[in-house]
Amino acid sequence: MLTGTNKNYYHQIGLLVLIYFVVFIKLDSFHMRWWDESMFAVNTYEMMENGKYFSLYFDGTPDLFNTKPPLTNWVQLIFVKCLGYNELALRLPSAIAAALSVLLLFNFISKNFNLLWAWLSALVLLTSSGFITFHTARTADSDSLLTFFLLAANIYFLKYILQNNKRHIFLFLIFITIAFATKMYAALLFAPVYLIVLVQQKKLKEFILNKFFILGISLFLLLNIGLIYLRELDTPGYIQQILFKDAGRIFNVVEDHEESAGFYFYNLFTTRFSIWFVLLIGGSLFALYSETKTEKRLLSILVLFSFIYLLIISISITKLTWYDMPLYPYLAVIAAYPVYVLME
Repeated sequence: MLTGTNKNYYHQIGLLVLIYFVVFIKLDSFHMRWWDESMFAVNTYEMMENGKYFSLYFDGTPDLFNTKPPLTNWVQLIFVKCLGYNELALRLPSAIAAALSVLLLFNFISKNFNLLWAWLSALVLLTSSGFITFHTARTADSDSLLTFFLLAANIYFLKYILQNNKRHIFLFLIFITIAFATKMYAALLFAPVYLIVLVQQKKLKEFILNKFFILGISLFLLLNIGLIYLRELDTPGYIQQILFKDAGRIFNVVEDHEESAGFYFYNLFTTRFSIWFVLLIGGSLFALYSETKTEKRLLSILVLFSFIYLLIISISITKLTWYDMPLYPYLAVIAAYPVYVLME
């Protein structure tokens, strides 16, 4: 007879096979895309050539167009060293991050809630075009890595809320630190949700006033201020650029990327989450009326994650289609819930 652990192991193997066909197959069959993907490819190539691992270069000069921290390029460089400078090596970090996101979500839901709900959530995520298509799971830029690191952070935050294990605070901050080293301010867009949930659960004081928070926040500041300082030494003007241009995206148009307030909502409805959108509405309603306390609690927090993040990127003046990628793991769990309830 198979034990619960063995059963879960076989389910993960089956999920990995599915992930391979959706995420990895023919990953290098199309040319490097213009703009961000090719920009990262050039930055990584020049890092390999000039040995400057804390700065990004383009055409032999310091790059103030791509002001993201260098973690994505470090990961790409590892694969380039192993596989050569080609599309596969440059895209594998994004594909692996997407695969890990699906597996992480599956394991969290299956171990803490229900295996069927975990499978449905994984299937919804793998069939969401906003997660799988251009500038996401299969392209050589930073959004898939950001999505994975934020998902890992948010799962540890949820574990702290649900299980009250203070060690999860440190692990939460570790992944926030890595997410910031991937795409800077985008790593902090869930921060209002953390504050709301902690206040609502009466855990704010406990969360902040303990050694795990102090250790984690110290690591966050040390690593990320260090990365910014080292980049400024090599590229004078970098700090000014990230403070006024990058942080100012919420108030100013950058590179003509101005869209309407309903831009992301419209994309979710029409293309990026279209086949699951009705179920998403149903799952959101279950967050109010579910009879199972723990499931209702999880759904309520995930709806809050999704709503606040969507609100922040919607009120930002500068908008790009793929800025919503970190939302999809939470949308998938919410949308899968009505089907899970019906099947149960």
